[in-house]
Amino acid sequence: MSTAVASTVLSAPRRRPILWSLWIGALLVGLTLGLAWLGPELAPRDPLADTFIVRTGTGDFIRPPFTPGEVSGFPLGSDELGRDTLSRLMWGIRPTLTLALSVASVRLLLGLLIGLYSGWSTGPGARLAATLTNSALSVPVLFVALFVLALTGQRLGVTAFILGLSLTGWAEPARALREQTRLIRSERFIEAAAALGAGGPQTVLRHVAPHLLPMIWVLLALEVGGALLTSAGLGVLGYFPYAIWLQSNTSDFAAIRASGLPELSQMLVADGPWAAAFSGAVILTMVLGFNLLGDGLRQAFAPERRRSGWLERLAGQAGDRIFLALAEWERLATVTAMTLALVAIAGFGGWWLWSQVQSGAAGGGAAAAPVPGGHLWSTGRRDPYGTRAGGEPGPLSGAVAWSFEAEAPLFGPVVRADGTLLVVQTGKPATVIAVGPDGTEAWRLALPFELAYQQNAYQLRPVEVGTPLPPALTPDGRLVVLDAKSNVYIVSPEGELDLTWMNPAPARPVTAPIVSLEGTIYAAGESGLFALDPAGQLLWLTPLSSFSFNQPALRLSLDGSRLLFQNFIYATSSGRMLARSDDSFDAFVTGSDGQTYQRTLDGLLQWQFTETGATIVPFVRIDTRTLGLLVRNATDGGVSPSGRVWLYYGGQFNTARLVWADAGGTTPIVIDAPTIGLELLGLDGRDNSFWCGGDAQGVASSRVACQAYAGDGRILWRQELPSGTRGSTLGGAVIAGRLFVATTSGHLVAVGPSGDSP
Repeated sequence: MSTAVASTVLSAPRRRPILWSLWIGALLVGLTLGLAWLGPELAPRDPLADTFIVRTGTGDFIRPPFTPGEVSGFPLGSDELGRDTLSRLMWGIRPTLTLALSVASVRLLLGLLIGLYSGWSTGPGARLAATLTNSALSVPVLFVALFVLALTGQRLGVTAFILGLSLTGWAEPARALREQTRLIRSERFIEAAAALGAGGPQTVLRHVAPHLLPMIWVLLALEVGGALLTSAGLGVLGYFPYAIWLQSNTSDFAAIRASGLPELSQMLVADGPWAAAFSGAVILTMVLGFNLLGDGLRQAFAPERRRSGWLERLAGQAGDRIFLALAEWERLATVTAMTLALVAIAGFGGWWLWSQVQSGAAGGGAAAAPVPGGHLWSTGRRDPYGTRAGGEPGPLSGAVAWSFEAEAPLFGPVVRADGTLLVVQTGKPATVIAVGPDGTEAWRLALPFELAYQQNAYQLRPVEVGTPLPPALTPDGRLVVLDAKSNVYIVSPEGELDLTWMNPAPARPVTAPIVSLEGTIYAAGESGLFALDPAGQLLWLTPLSSFSFNQPALRLSLDGSRLLFQNFIYATSSGRMLARSDDSFDAFVTGSDGQTYQRTLDGLLQWQFTETGATIVPFVRIDTRTLGLLVRNATDGGVSPSGRVWLYYGGQFNTARLVWADAGGTTPIVIDAPTIGLELLGLDGRDNSFWCGGDAQGVASSRVACQAYAGDGRILWRQELPSGTRGSTLGGAVIAGRLFVATTSGHLVAVGPSGDSP
C-alpha cells in the first residue's frame, strides 16, 4: 500500500515555481506606462506655474523651495521657483519613457539585422559585421552620445539624443543575437531544412527567426532599462532633450515646452535636491521594472519551461499536415508582428517627439502672416501684427545691389507689392521719397511739417519723440505718416497728399501707425489710441491707461478683432479695453501662427480667447539665470513662420541678443550681436535673422555693417555698406532675396544680388 502511494506521488507533475521577477516587473512596467499615458491629467498643478510665497496655517510666510509636506498642496515639495515637484514628475515620465522606447527599438532593430546576418553568413560581409560589432562594444555608449551631441550642437534637438544613444548601442543586442543564431544554425533541423531544398533566406525566416523571438522580447525590456540609465547619465552631465513638447492638460490645442522642467533627466540636476531624489527614485523604479521584466521573460522562455504553441499541440494530436502548416504560419506571423511592433515603436516614438517640437512650437508651423494689399513690407515690423518675419528667404549673401543717397537721415522703409520703396526724409519740411526696385528715385513729396533727427532720436518739432516712427501702407498703396501732434497725413501712390486728419486731442505720437487688411488706420499718441476708417474719419479715440517709451508698438490680432498695445488688449470695434497684464514689463504680441501671446520676462504665454473670456496657457519658458538675462527685459518677440519662438533683447547700453527658445541642446540658441549698435531688422522664412548698425549707436563716424545669422546660430555673411553709409540704422525691410536698410547718413541700401531668389 505504501509503495503504491509513493509511486503515485513520484509520478505527479511537478509544480512550476512562480516567476516573481516576471510578475513584479510587469506590474512596475504597467504602472510606468499608465503614468506616462495619464500623468498629465493626474497632475494636481501646472508643472511650469511659479509660486513666489505662501502663507501657512499658522500665519507664517514661506518662500520656495518647499520641502516635502511643508506646504499644503505640495506633497513632494517644490523647486526654488515654487513649481510643484509631483506635477513635474507626472509630466516628465511620458517624454522620458518615449525617448527610451524609441532608442531601445532602434537599437534592437539594428542589432537584429546585423546579428542575424553576421551569425548566419560566413562571407567577408559577415566578418566585417562582426568586426564592427566588436568595435562598437569597445566604446562606451555614454561617450558616443556626448560626442554626437557636441558634434550636432543644437540643430537636431531630440533627434541627436536618439542618434547618439543608438549609434553604438545596437552592438550589445547584435552580439547576443549573433551567438544565438550560430547555435541555431548548427541544429539538425536546419540541416534537414537545407536537405529538403530550403534556401538561406527561407531557412532564416521560417526556422531561425522564430527561435530568436523569445530573446528579442528579453532584449527589448533590457534595452529600455539601459536607455533610461544612459539618458539619466546625460542629464547629470547637463544634456537634456530640450526639444520635447507636451500636450497641455488645459487645452487640446495648446502645448507646454518641456524645457526645464517636465523631463526626468533634467530634474536630476536642475530642480534641487528633493526633486533630484524623487526623479532619481522614479527612474530607478522604471529601470528596475524593465530589468525584472527582462529577467522574468528570460526565465519564462527557458527550454525547461517553454511549451509548444496551441496549434502545434493540436497538430500533434490530430497528426494532420494542415495543422502543421498552420503552426508554421503561427511562427511566421509572430515574428512578423514582433518586427512590425519594433518598427512601430521606433517610428511612432521618434515621430511623436519630433511632432511635439513642431506642433508645440507654434500650433503646426503656420506660414507668414498676411500683409494688407499684398505688400512686401507694410510697416516698421513688416505687417500690422508686428511679426517682423516674412515667409520667403532673405538674401543668401551680403553683396550690395545698389545704394540710394538722400540729403538727410531716412527712416522706413516700407515696400509696396510692386517693389517700390517709400522712405521719409528728415528736414524742413519732411519729405516722402519713392525709390524703384532698381534704386532710382521715382518721385518725392514735401509734407507740411518738420522732422529732425538728433542723437538717435526722432524729433518731430516742436516736441522730441524718442521712438522710431516709420510710415505704414494701406491696402490700396497709400502711405500713412504721423507728425509731432499725431496728425495723420495720407499720400497717394502717385505722390500727392491725399488727405489730412487733424487730431482733436493733439499730443506727440507714441507708436508708429498700422493699417488693417480692411484699411482701418490705428495709431497711438500721448492723448490716446485712435482709429480712422479708410476715408480718414475718426472711428473712436480712447485714453491710454499707461505706457512707456521702451519700444512701444501697436499690433493687431490675426482676425483683426483685437488691438494689442504693450500690456493691454483693446477691441478694434470700439476701443474698449478687453484685458491687461498686471506686469507693465510684459507685452502682448501676435505670432506668425496667428496666435496671441503675452511676452513675459522669461518667455511667452498663449492667450486662447473664447466667447466668455480667455484662457492663459504657459507656452515657452527660458532660464533667464543661465542666459544672464535677469536684469534685461525682452523688447520684442513672437513665433516665426516656421513655428519657432524667438525673443529679442535690445538696448542702447548692451549688445542686442536674439534667443530662439524652442531649440534642442543644453540651452536655447542664443545669438549675441558683436557690437553695440547692431540691431535686429527682420527674419525670413528660414529663421535667418538680419542685423544692421554702426559700431556704436549714435556715433556719426561709425560705418554701418550688416550681417545674417542662421536659425542655429551660425553666421551666414557679414557685409560693410558703402563707405559713405555711416552712423546707425533707422529701419529696414527683409523680402525675398533682399534686405533694405535706411541710415542716419541718408542712404537707402539694397543688400542681396538679383540672383538671390527663393
